[in-house]
Amino acid sequence: MYNATITKIIQMNNKLREFTIKLDEGDPSFLAGQFSVIGLQTPEGTTVKRAYSIVSAPQDGDRHFYIVLKYTKDKYDSEARPRALTPLLFDAKEGDRIFLSPRAVGHFTLNLAKEAKQLLFIATGTGLAPFRGMLRSYPEILKTHKIALLHGVRHSNDLGYRDEFTTLAQANSKNFFYIPIVSQEDSWMGQKGRTGNVLSSNTIETFFGKSFSAETHAFFCGNPRMIEEGFKILEEKGIPSPNLHKEVQ
Repeated sequence: MYNATITKIIQMNNKLREFTIKLDEGDPSFLAGQFSVIGLQTPEGTTVKRAYSIVSAPQDGDRHFYIVLKYTKDKYDSEARPRALTPLLFDAKEGDRIFLSPRAVGHFTLNLAKEAKQLLFIATGTGLAPFRGMLRSYPEILKTHKIALLHGVRHSNDLGYRDEFTTLAQANSKNFFYIPIVSQEDSWMGQKGRTGNVLSSNTIETFFGKSFSAETHAFFCGNPRMIEEGFKILEEKGIPSPNLHKEVQ
């Protein structure tokens, strides 16, 4: 069943890793924002599969995945039924064989916002993945759009790609605004609490220098409750509901 190889693993912290997976053959192309299905066999011989958003751009080569291990591996292994894929992935090594769906799929792409002038990317945890892919795939939008990236996590070391986004914001200071939000770290000096706190304030509108409108599109990826709250806030701020897009994790 295996049709691909794990070619690289980057350990970002003890529970966050980026996996690069190369298909043996076939069309490796995808659109930023799409997802692929990954699969491994358990020691018992059953196959476990799960869909993950792609964190890379097509021009990066192969497909990269940004994955978090949410609980301790021993608890997952002893108690989880059915088996979870993530602990199996975290036991994998570079060079290991794996299943990767030959085609990436999904409609959570910038094709949904062709008429937009303002873009909001709102993520919790590894919901960040499709937005990094979009920004890497279409660098020209940093010159033509106002873009805010909100990333909510519990602890600051869970802010994946933080240095990359900080550098991007410094290089595009008039158009791109990176807003990391930490909920459970008293020493954090930036935005605290929930992503909804920032959306409810006028922080983003101040950065943009303009109110939200029918030219604003918002993309949400992550916790369902965060997405539900965010939709309500932005609709009340005048963004039409067809301009709100979600990918639940």
